[in-house]
Amino acid sequence: FDLDDITFQNQNLALFSARYTVPLLYPDTGGFFIPVYLERVYAVLFTQTLANNFADNPLTLAGAGIRARIRLLYNFPIDIGIGFAIIPGRTGSESVVINF
Repeated sequence: FDLDDITFQNQNLALFSARYTVPLLYPDTGGFFIPVYLERVYAVLFTQTLANNFADNPLTLAGAGIRARIRLLYNFPIDIGIGFAIIPGRTGSESVVINF
């Protein structure tokens, strides 16, 4: 979210988010000499809504992307993803989202 566009009078804010995942691959490849395992790859649809306590004028972001779960050194999991998000009803709000 671009925080300059948020005009809530009340500073008590709530963030609601949801994610729907669709599994694509479970390769789980790795080896003894290169201990990096690609556990799974999945597609995601996500939303996030920012609102004050009374849910007045909520700001919603929606998007889609692809995520992967990787294990390093046998026990260290990393969940990374990249996606495309928009704020419905606003032109020029398209952005690329990278998250861990």
